[in-house]
Amino acid sequence: DTEATEDEESPIYKNIATEKDAHGVYDINGVSWFPHKTHADWLSTVGDDGVVRIWRLIEE
Repeated sequence: DTEATEDEESPIYKNIATEKDAHGVYDINGVSWFPHKTHADWLSTVGDDGVVRIWRLIEE
């Protein structure tokens, strides 16, 4: 979990899932949630490996 500092306008983030080595040894440069509510459980990542991966969050 990451909480905002003293700046009250800073967003508060909560880690809800992790995927170890999602892009192998490469850095992840971008993460984006799918912008439509019909697939709000999808997100994409892009890394230095040049690969875009599509992920689906499945809540248990």
